[in-house]
Amino acid sequence: KSNLVPSQQGPGFLMSKSNEEDAQNFLKLGNASGGDSLYAHLSKVILKVITERPVDANASFEEFSVAVRTESQKQEEEKVKKLPEGDENYSASTEHQLAWAEKQTELMKPPAADAEPDPPEAVFPNLMNEAVTFEWAGISFGAETTYMLYLSLKSLAKMADTKVRFWGNILAM
Repeated sequence: KSNLVPSQQGPGFLMSKSNEEDAQNFLKLGNASGGDSLYAHLSKVILKVITERPVDANASFEEFSVAVRTESQKQEEEKVKKLPEGDENYSASTEHQLAWAEKQTELMKPPAADAEPDPPEAVFPNLMNEAVTFEWAGISFGAETTYMLYLSLKSLAKMADTKVRFWGNILAM
């Protein structure tokens, strides 16, 4: 049995504003393969139908859909081919990013079972607790960045066997 009121059934059915937005948001979700959302794909197909004005638009809709999808896939392949692998700046940038990622990976490794506990001389602030205060003040770095700062300060304090303090973010003009 349908939950719809009889006057709402049929071709004249009007959705409420929130249901319309929910449906539109659902259609705008990206797909697992990383291509266009269904909303974007349908928009492109409808634009192609309007532009080309076929005699029987209903019959050729699927053909247009396949053509649009094929065209989108070709554009993605061309983007991948155009990566500037031979460019000096590109390779230097890639190497820099890989070095940064390796440093971050070292920070994220869990301590070994036989690892020594933190030495009492190494004092470092608990940025995770201070982050709440920063957020209240409207100067939060975000949870991920704050955690990475915390791990970096902890690592620095262990290496230098000294007290470390976080002063903030310096923005240059």
